[in-house]
Amino acid sequence: MKKHIPNALTSGNLFLGCLAIIASNEGNPVTAAWFIIAAAVLDFLDGFVARLLKAHSEIGKQLDYANALGIPFALIAGENEVNSSSFSLKNLVTGVQSSFNLEELIHHLLEN
Repeated sequence: MKKHIPNALTSGNLFLGCLAIIASNEGNPVTAAWFIIAAAVLDFLDGFVARLLKAHSEIGKQLDYANALGIPFALIAGENEVNSSSFSLKNLVTGVQSSFNLEELIHHLLEN
């Protein structure tokens, strides 16, 4: 369970970064700046907590990388998903996770 705490902080960081982009696009630079400050705090804490709890995980590294690149979606495509042809897509902005077959997934990504 403890290995998920840094991942939750990274997810919060991603979410706050997306909120900062939205606030900036809506002409609210002060709000965007506060979101960026909060995201920076979570960015510091996720690594600190991971080291403190010795809770390094592969998914944590991947979430950190996605956050650094500003990627808005995470696709879960493990062995079970590939075998069932059903993929989970998590919107890192809204936190909504949905399942799609391959054709639906491609259509959904092209629309968004």
